[in-house]
Order: sequence, then C-alpha cells, then structure tokens
Amino acid sequence: MSGRGADRSSRAVRRLVHRVGDALTDLLGYGDGGTLVAAASGGADSTAMLLALADAAPRTGWRVRAAHVDHGIAAAELRADFRCAAARAAELARTPIAMLQVDAPAELRAGGGGIEAAARRARYAALTAHAREIGAAAIATAHTLDDQAETVLMRAIRGTGVGGLAGIRPSGAAPHDEGRAAGDAPILVARPMLELGRADAELLCAAWGAEPCADPSNADPAVLRARIRHEALPLLRTINPRVAEALAGLARAAQEVEGEGGGSGS
Repeated sequence: MSGRGADRSSRAVRRLVHRVGDALTDLLGYGDGGTLVAAASGGADSTAMLLALADAAPRTGWRVRAAHVDHGIAAAELRADFRCAAARAAELARTPIAMLQVDAPAELRAGGGGIEAAARRARYAALTAHAREIGAAAIATAHTLDDQAETVLMRAIRGTGVGGLAGIRPSGAAPHDEGRAAGDAPILVARPMLELGRADAELLCAAWGAEPCADPSNADPAVLRARIRHEALPLLRTINPRVAEALAGLARAAQEVEGEGGGSGS
C-alpha cells in the first residue's frame, strides 16, 4: 500500500484509523475519559499510531498523551532529529508530548543483557513512571505485523520454544514498572498496530503530511533484525507473499498454547 496521494478522508485511511481504534478498545476497553500514553519515537510506526489514536479518541474514549524516550545511545544529531519528529507528530495529533531522558548505557552496566535489552528496560521504566505521574492507566506502543514476523523468525533462527514463538503479545502488564506500590493496579501495555503493516503506517503518515525519521540501524547488515527485514523476509515472500501474516498467525497460536499470563512481549 503506497502513501502517495493519501488523504485523511479517504476510505483506506478511515479504515486504518478505525482498525487502530477498534484494536485499542478490544485490548483495553472503552476509555471513558481515561488517559493513554502513546510512545512516540519519531519513527513512522509510532507516528502513525499516535495520529490514528488521536483521531479515533472520540470513538475509543481514551485521552491520548504522547511521550518520547531518548535512550542516550545514538549520536546527538540523530537523537535531536527523532525528538523533533516526535514533537511534530504530537503537534499534528494535537496532543501534548513529554520528552523523557534515560541512560541506556548506565542501565547496561547495571543489568547487562546487551544494549537493546538495556534500552528496553530503561524505556519501559520511564514510560510507566510517566504514566503513573499523569494518572494514565495504559501505554500504547506501535509494534506492527512486520515487527511480529521479524521477531518470530529471529527467535526461530536463534533457537526457541513455544514461548519464544509467541513473539510480541497484543497486551499485558507493563514490564519494569518500578514505581508500582503494593495495591496499585498495573500499568497496561497495548499494541493496537500489531495487525497492521509498515505500509499501512506509511499511508497514515502520508495522510497527515507527517515526516518521520528513519533509524540507520534498520539498514545495518550487522544487526540481525535488519538482515531478516531486508534479506530473509524478501526471500521468503518469493515462496509465500503472505509470510508475515503466516508468522503472525504462528505467534497467535503459540500465545494460545502459552496462555494469557505469559507476559507483555517486546
């Protein structure tokens, strides 16, 4: 699906907005004026999610508030570009945005596990702390169908069991919720873009005239996920053009085997 010539009022765009809104209410229920923190990296997927959630807010009942997390990893210029893109997305969505700063390298030194895992821990800790600060009940992240396919394939290549094949779960309690006190309800994480692809995200961005940033690491062949994205999956599509959907279906089947208590995924 191409974003060229996209219009906010077009049937294709309205269908995507409704799908994101319906997915959110399927996962969290009707918001009834509650606050939802939308994680806004400044990339295409999170920009599309923020725009769709803000547009669908009258139908979902969720009051959307954006939050951008700077992990302190990339070069200063690139980090600034992502902050600006996230701020522009929030402006287009007509919603406030919080700029959160974390120190992923320090988290790596403290907890190990590689820089991506450290960044994930720091990001969720910051997002849940912010959600509690503003009284939000949930966080939305913009993982897509393509992310799901890449995750399942990556884990299968490395070697995994049923739990690994479950991939990214649609919802669950937020991990690394360090501010949760005894008796507090968990902050939930919802992934309303999980049934949409990157092409859908690009169409939504184009419809609003958004200009998201691209992460250079997504094209780095030294990064396994990038090789899967640009080499393995295109090859597999020559065998099955709907291989991403097939891998996502495998993830759903594994989630059913594992049960709903298996965690929130990536």
